[in-house]
Amino acid sequence: MTLVPRDVPDVITEDWHRGRGLRARLRRRREIRELDELAARLGWCWEDTVTGAGLVHHSKTAAGIPHTSAPRVQWVEGGPPLTLVVRMLPGQVADDFRAQAHRLAEGMGVAMVRVSTDRHGWLRVALLARDPLTTPMPLPARPRGTSAAVPVLLGADEYGRPVTIDFSERVHLIVQGRTGSGKSRLSYAILQQLAAAPDAVITGCDPSSVLLRPFTGTRHGALQVLGADPLAHAALLDRLVDEMDARLARIPARCDVLPLGPDAPFLFVVLEEWLALLGLAGSDRKLRDRLSTATRRLAAEGGKVGVRVIMLPQRAEANEVGGGLLRGQFAYRLSLPVDNVDAVRLLHPGVSLPQAEAHIRHGQPGVALYDAPDHVSGRLRTPWMPDYGAYWDAITDLTS
Repeated sequence: MTLVPRDVPDVITEDWHRGRGLRARLRRRREIRELDELAARLGWCWEDTVTGAGLVHHSKTAAGIPHTSAPRVQWVEGGPPLTLVVRMLPGQVADDFRAQAHRLAEGMGVAMVRVSTDRHGWLRVALLARDPLTTPMPLPARPRGTSAAVPVLLGADEYGRPVTIDFSERVHLIVQGRTGSGKSRLSYAILQQLAAAPDAVITGCDPSSVLLRPFTGTRHGALQVLGADPLAHAALLDRLVDEMDARLARIPARCDVLPLGPDAPFLFVVLEEWLALLGLAGSDRKLRDRLSTATRRLAAEGGKVGVRVIMLPQRAEANEVGGGLLRGQFAYRLSLPVDNVDAVRLLHPGVSLPQAEAHIRHGQPGVALYDAPDHVSGRLRTPWMPDYGAYWDAITDLTS
């Protein structure tokens, strides 16, 4: 195994021609020797780590002698970050290593590892001294009048790439997170990006009367209900279902979607604190069913006519999030820190139990697990908003 440095100069330089070639060559040899020693140490550390993480194969030779096969580090790239190029064992896949990423990081003595596919049968394991998502991410300015069909920023992934949601597609969004997880700040960022869109109306239910309150008196406020009156919330959702049905009836012949425009803008149905909203119905089973049925219909049938549901529960629970029928409608799913492993795995079935537990125990505010269409998943840092006052001022300015 060798280490491939990225930024070590070539031995043959102008220094050689100036009589300093010997010193350059000796310096080069010393650097290579030190890098090779580091590579050897990393190799031994890696072997112990993958053994402890259960990523080795145990077998016996024909003579009955026990034998252990381990995925080998073939070479190391000097970075930063230091990156191990690993050849997997037959039958192993990258997800086997991602599921044990927390063990690999602990064993290698780093804050975290980033596992990516190099080529068939090979991995790249980057050793990160610190979590790249610890730095706050500012919310970029979105010009007034930008269409709601322009992708909305949800955050940046571990590589610094933007993660967006394209509402021009027939998609809905669910975000869960306990108090203090950063869910409110993310909600502020999403709505701030949509508030001034000329082809969007932000509607919905807000039992807390906080998230949607800045829209009071604006063109959005007429289709919003704030406060603890469950009948008012149910009436609004019924009204939205009626609007959806009217739009469905207007879909032109030989089309399966309604062209959106001034008479049919995007309808963003924001459901703040969904579980609290259902709780307002108390023991009135009929009222709870009325709320749930309307929401399921909006999510299941509204995509063709510009209806987009944004659900914001503190915790996704199998029964309270409408069961699989409703939950399955949310193509975009984000989990900020919550207090329940089952809630994480409910929205992110591809996340292993150790990963879910790590997110519960060590998750930082503003850092979310996410799943998006085409099997895209990972971690992201949500945009940073100063405080509620800044959000209020932004909405007031954008809707005036």
